[in-house]
Amino acid sequence: MSDEPKKRVLWLTNLPAPYRFPIWDRMSESVDLTVVFLLKQKNWRNWPAPENKNWKHKFLSFNSIKMKEFDFIPSFRNAKKLLNQVDVAIIGGWEAPMFIRTILLAKSKGIPIIQFYESFQESHRFKYGPIAWFRELIFSKPDKFITISKKSELSLVNMGVAKDRIVTLFNPVDVGWFHKFAQGHRAIQSHGHQYI
Repeated sequence: MSDEPKKRVLWLTNLPAPYRFPIWDRMSESVDLTVVFLLKQKNWRNWPAPENKNWKHKFLSFNSIKMKEFDFIPSFRNAKKLLNQVDVAIIGGWEAPMFIRTILLAKSKGIPIIQFYESFQESHRFKYGPIAWFRELIFSKPDKFITISKKSELSLVNMGVAKDRIVTLFNPVDVGWFHKFAQGHRAIQSHGHQYI
């Protein structure tokens, strides 16, 4: 066993997605992982807070503005504080001011940035114009990208990200969790009409 201290990794994301817990469990075996959630512990998806984990977590408890299926989180306070004593920053999004501020601060401090990217071109709401331009600007900052499919990889390449900065994995979502959750939360179906 090495006496070298574990790398201190910050993973910044919006919600405690339970299907990510196995990923964070595995990561915590080799790094000192802190997962920071932008939103409150009691969230609109009713996802439970992590319990009995080997990784640290924290809720920033920012408020959000619901815009159809999009959750806009306007706050970016304490980004500087989050990066204290961090060796690597993994950022789970780009569209919230907190993600943007953390990316820019990490870049200015020389902290390596890994951008987790799951989208693909067909799912982009803004394919052209100022938001598309701004997304490309932000995506010029991370050192590496982790994608979950060839479509995600192609989307990044089409935005000007060099292939050597992209690592494409399989989709790490724990589908077993979704199945178990669905089984436990299914509405009882009507048995049809009953006649007396």
